[in-house]
Amino acid sequence: MAPLSRVLLLAAIVVVVAMAALSPSPVHGRHHNQPPCGHLPGCTPDLCRKMCQYYYGYADPAVTCGNTPPGTTLDTCCCMNN
Repeated sequence: MAPLSRVLLLAAIVVVVAMAALSPSPVHGRHHNQPPCGHLPGCTPDLCRKMCQYYYGYADPAVTCGNTPPGTTLDTCCCMNN
């Protein structure tokens, strides 16, 4: 492999790894400006609120139940501190 080809291959690898590491997708973990989310099968606002209070110490959290992947039952609880 020619030296220029190696440099381009390494540069492409670095770009792909950087994009994956900086992705805000929940698959890659929580991004610094996203609320904490956790797995909670059968998520309801009351259950989610209790989880946020217990795990994250939020006194009066704003909560959201979501599903991952879309089209399945609600199984993800996200907490925002008020």
